Amino acid sequence: MSKVEFPTVNISEWNPFRTSTVSGLFFYRHLQASNLLRLPDYGGLELNPAQRRLALENAVVANKPMTALVVFLNVVALEDLIRNLGIQLSNSKDLQALFSKINELNTTTPKVPDPNKPSKQLDKDPFSILDYIELNKKYYSVLGVEPIPAAEHPRLYDLSIIRHTVAHNGSVIRPIDEARFQYYDVKANQTINPPIAFVNETTNYLFNIGIAFEKNIRYQVFQTVFNKYGKDALKTKSKIVIDLIELFNFFGFLPQNNNAVGITTEEQASIYKSNYDELIGRCFDELYRIHFTDGVITTN
Repeated sequence: MSKVEFPTVNISEWNPFRTSTVSGLFFYRHLQASNLLRLPDYGGLELNPAQRRLALENAVVANKPMTALVVFLNVVALEDLIRNLGIQLSNSKDLQALFSKINELNTTTPKVPDPNKPSKQLDKDPFSILDYIELNKKYYSVLGVEPIPAAEHPRLYDLSIIRHTVAHNGSVIRPIDEARFQYYDVKANQTINPPIAFVNETTNYLFNIGIAFEKNIRYQVFQTVFNKYGKDALKTKSKIVIDLIELFNFFGFLPQNNNAVGITTEEQASIYKSNYDELIGRCFDELYRIHFTDGVITTN
């Protein structure tokens, strides 16, 4: 049986983020979701600009579940950040030598595809990334840090239920789910169709949760490295530190050695080395400030 092409409309896009990295993909998806609410001003009619903008915003809310979809995309982006960062940490040979149980952060167990079951899930989370109590216990056991504050758990639990409702229940809250909400006051059969102001605040909240999650883990990992190797790891520009700078996409990104149009290989190599050395230097300076000047490490 021949396959049917899935149609795609190609849209030109300038993307400043490295989506091959965990944080870069998170930033991009955050921006992608937020852009759904940046509507063009079509003008027309006998409305002033403020009235036209209000009319468009009201149209978005009327066009459900667009605002619910923005919340959905941001919750999923946070989930993927948690999942993907755990995978990358567990795959690091350097961290395997420092943290004996680092492999436990690999949240996916791949399965062999079954051709007779094409829709069957191919991976499984050994521990739930949506159970934030369990997640904190796992990270504390492995790294000695609880990356998501307990005070945030009720709201995050509710947002996870909302994500599931948007994905699987037509954005309508099931009666069975009403009692599960801990942070929000909702009713059975209520449609998830929040106003834009609420969505923007929730988007920023989830973004900040993701940033704090990654930052808490990054700090703990680098702190452990410097506790073992001291300032020498910075003075000698240790490979483990450089690898971790890349893993965490620290201080932006390190430039790739790709030739630009009209630039020779030799010119590009010179630009690459200059930019690389500058960014590496800034990364090491920032790490020194965080972990030795402002931090608590006293090892020479």
